Amino acid sequence: MHEQVIVGEAIAGRAAQVRAKLKDLSADVKASTFDMAELLFEAQENNYLHGWGFASLPDYAAKELGLKERKARYLAHIVKVCRAVGLKREQYEPAGTSKLREITTLDPEGSYWNSAEHVSEPLDEHIVRLILDSDKMTVEQVKEEVLRLKGRTGPDKPVLRTTSYPKSV
Repeated sequence: MHEQVIVGEAIAGRAAQVRAKLKDLSADVKASTFDMAELLFEAQENNYLHGWGFASLPDYAAKELGLKERKARYLAHIVKVCRAVGLKREQYEPAGTSKLREITTLDPEGSYWNSAEHVSEPLDEHIVRLILDSDKMTVEQVKEEVLRLKGRTGPDKPVLRTTSYPKSV
């Protein structure tokens, strides 16, 4: 006789496991960054957050885990992009979060126009290359390569300007 499984209960059980694990890991984010990233991605992709009473991943991370909203977003996004290009955690984790944050701003479904060879190249191949070769590059070199692939070099290179204003403004 086949055992009857109620899918809703299985999903609710997994959601509860993910939530409990995230709470445990939030005590030491530095030591568990990629564990948290994987679980945050799972919670977002499977829409556990709404079941927990939160409107979004950043909302949940800030209120329940004490994580900055931006950090929660980029951790889940790193996992999403790496999975989209077919990389496993063992392959992308050694790159570190600083380099991965930059690399995963590239769209895995996008393309790069190689003007030297007059061909359009899929960005997913460049993402994989950058992640797997990240040990040979500094964070600054990764940033420069990402800007090149986005076509934001020369006069289109972004520049950060900081200004100060009176409180009354």
